[in-house]
Amino acid sequence: DVAGIVPAAPALGAGVYAIIGGRVVAAVLAVVLLAAFLLVERRSAHPMLPLDVVRRTAAANLVAAAMNFVGIGTILVLTLYLQGVRHAGPLRAGLEVLPLFLPLSALAPVAGRLTGRFGPRPPMVAGLALGALGMLNLVLCNENSGYAALLPTLLGLGAGMGLVTTAVVTAAVGGVPPGRAGVASGINNTARQAGGALGVAVLGARAGGGLHAVGLIAGVLWLLAIGVTLAGVRAPRDNPVARAG
Repeated sequence: DVAGIVPAAPALGAGVYAIIGGRVVAAVLAVVLLAAFLLVERRSAHPMLPLDVVRRTAAANLVAAAMNFVGIGTILVLTLYLQGVRHAGPLRAGLEVLPLFLPLSALAPVAGRLTGRFGPRPPMVAGLALGALGMLNLVLCNENSGYAALLPTLLGLGAGMGLVTTAVVTAAVGGVPPGRAGVASGINNTARQAGGALGVAVLGARAGGGLHAVGLIAGVLWLLAIGVTLAGVRAPRDNPVARAG
């Protein structure tokens, strides 16, 4: 779908540039290119982004984008904070961020079992709630806070991502017939990558306002994602790909 690729990539690039630089022209260009992309996909016999699949998986994809928006953006901000404000070297900063990945890796298989038994919505809601609490902890932090003050954020965010990741993919592939599960998974992955790119841009730009600004934006976004999950994520249809998790 070459015709779809032509407006899609510049639309994402213009959107990120508009967020980072605050350029109105870039924002308008992103909107125009996005509209052109959707029009092309709607008329294409073999679209890169089947709009019927997008509609069926919209809630899961929005949550996936929000997950990486906060997760990837926060990892960048905390790494810069540890090096720029707390004067940690690159190795030390990496080691100090490491606690985030411990609950993430430990809870990923647990999330798979919970999703298989209860469906994707309960682990998604639990993970988003834990992550939101962790991010809102940053509202209490400032440049004088010690490293220990960051641990609730690292652990909460890691636990949240560990619970949400498997469940949100299952919600996406479970929302379509088995024959379209690959397309749904690809769209979900694209949503995650786009969310991560936007998170780096937005949270990176807001980092100059302090950790409390980053924590407030991220925490509120994940609380909103809980509402999207409750409203839009249903138990997967009888889909063997979804059951496999």
